[in-house]
Amino acid sequence: MRIILARHGRTLANVQGMILGRGDSPLTRQGRAEMVELARMAAGFEPGRLYSSSLGRGVESARILGLELGLVPIPDQGLDELGCGEWEGSPRLNLLPAGGALRPDWNFSPPGGESCLQAEGRVLTSLERIRAECVDDRPALIMGHAGINRVVLRLLTGSPPERLLAWTQPHASLVLVQDGDVRQADKSGAIRPGFD
Repeated sequence: MRIILARHGRTLANVQGMILGRGDSPLTRQGRAEMVELARMAAGFEPGRLYSSSLGRGVESARILGLELGLVPIPDQGLDELGCGEWEGSPRLNLLPAGGALRPDWNFSPPGGESCLQAEGRVLTSLERIRAECVDDRPALIMGHAGINRVVLRLLTGSPPERLLAWTQPHASLVLVQDGDVRQADKSGAIRPGFD
């Protein structure tokens, strides 16, 4: 199975440095423009289906991609961002040192939130569904989030948690995964191996 893993466009809360988790925030004008550009880049890989998180920023991003690509987005709660519990809606700098990790290890959960390990089961269920529905040779495009996309990559590639926690996927970017091989596409459309 080939997967194109995307991250949603920039939101107002992202610009303000807020922790979102399962909370939501609308895309900014820049975020919507990023999605149009991302759709043009994704078109070159000819995705056959488009799946998204059921959260508003994921759905809005997928809707823009779907209009550009001629695909109807399929929302899936299993692809929703990791819950951040009591931290949701708080400024990152109030809870974390500058540049500090939201989840320092795979098992860490913010108070009342969800760890990467806890999310693996629901993500695996979603990936099995996607695999069953994508019967042709065209890749599935998944519109996700920074945290949940790490979990998707762990399940698809078996990469060590430490490596994935050190990796950050920029807004409006693509990661291509096939048979455990990972490649990243930058904003120019150039492809580079790995996700370091």
